[in-house]
Amino acid sequence: MPRQSIPEGWDGRWHTSLPEFACVANAVSLTMPYVEPFVIRSVGATLSVLDPDLAARTRGYLNQETAHQRIHREFNRAVLEHHPGARRVDRATAAVFRWLRRRTSPAFGLAFAAAAEALAYLTARWVSQHQGTLFRGAESWASEMFLWHLAEEVEHKDVARAVYDQLDGSRRRYCLGLITALAVLGTASIAGTSLLLWDQRRLHHPIAWIRLMRWGVGFAFDMLPSLAATISTSHRPADFVDPAWFALYLRDLPEVPGPRMDPDLRR
Repeated sequence: MPRQSIPEGWDGRWHTSLPEFACVANAVSLTMPYVEPFVIRSVGATLSVLDPDLAARTRGYLNQETAHQRIHREFNRAVLEHHPGARRVDRATAAVFRWLRRRTSPAFGLAFAAAAEALAYLTARWVSQHQGTLFRGAESWASEMFLWHLAEEVEHKDVARAVYDQLDGSRRRYCLGLITALAVLGTASIAGTSLLLWDQRRLHHPIAWIRLMRWGVGFAFDMLPSLAATISTSHRPADFVDPAWFALYLRDLPEVPGPRMDPDLRR
């Protein structure tokens, strides 16, 4: 967990050099208190039927996800206090996940969790390639929060997929979970970014859109082929090569509360 807390009186802005990137990151953060409890509930319900090895890995994963959503809730309170326009996206995202909890099956929940973790891992991999540029000049406490979260997404990249493959493994259901995750998270992130830019009077700023388009196109070209590969029945997240930078980053965060993912339990 980040060593630095959110500064008292913080106004929701943490990156004067690239405010557009901060808006994107903040918009993604707004989805976390809804995505992660849905994933935790879906995966956590399977613990009693998993084999002992996978159950142990899953408990570590669930503890990490619980810590993520807790700190994002605290972060988001400050964002929403100073950017009230984004409350509309927050309420809409909450409503979508209430509907998903009521109207979808446990098997779909696992498929969604596996797909969401694939998205998170590929996002982390893209950020690792650009983190020197994206976070240069940013507030250190905010950079640490986002990088810590992404580093742990790399650390537990295969757990949700392993649970899904052990208990279901339907490619059709996984594709539905992937489409849903892309639609929900993509729509919420784009809407949240737009409203945050509006609140900061940068929605019509040409430089903002040039940067956003460059990042968006680069992200899509990097992510989509790898995301398509996750649909294969033979795919395992371990097939992807992890960015080494994140492992080194976590090594330098000794204050992370336990339990961390035990190296002997990673695959």
